[in-house]
Amino acid sequence: VEIFSIVVAFGIFTVFWNARFFARHGFALFLGVAFVNVAIVDLLHTLAYSGMGVFASEGSDLATQLWIFARFMQAGALLVAPAFLRRTLRGDATMLTFATFTTLVLASIFALDVFPACYDEAAGGLTAFKVASELGICVLLLFSGLFFWARRRLLDRLVLWLLIASLAFMLVSELFFTFYQGPYDEVNRLGHVLKVFAFYML
Repeated sequence: VEIFSIVVAFGIFTVFWNARFFARHGFALFLGVAFVNVAIVDLLHTLAYSGMGVFASEGSDLATQLWIFARFMQAGALLVAPAFLRRTLRGDATMLTFATFTTLVLASIFALDVFPACYDEAAGGLTAFKVASELGICVLLLFSGLFFWARRRLLDRLVLWLLIASLAFMLVSELFFTFYQGPYDEVNRLGHVLKVFAFYML
């Protein structure tokens, strides 16, 4: 499920990146570049999952940190994207900005070890930061939906409803991730499946 959603995210980038030649605004370009960075972090999250054996770290904290970073970047991009329905963007500058931001946060996780813990192995569950982050991401997604709705006259009706549906699936998915105790819980699996639907709608 993780790999499928990553493939879809790369597909979003491919379509939106090439659409920049025809678009009169930077909306698609901004989301496309954001989601290729989300896909890269999601791939690292998948490889860091407990039991994969790719990274030296043990337990589920690394994978959970990467998950939270990817979801914050995803929700933040969707929150800001409506602002570019009337503005243009340069592809190279947008790509460089996102790449720099992604690299710095990844460095805080892998090299500097200053990113807050998200899963406490000793306690066997999510940290308060992880739960609060998921709720914060839900708030960002909710406001994203409101911003898209406020600019609905700038969007085709089908595009608008697909965006709203995508945000709704993302929001419910994030709520699922506030409930699980272990990385292999059923509620965790369902959250990942909802994420695929969210990406597909986008």
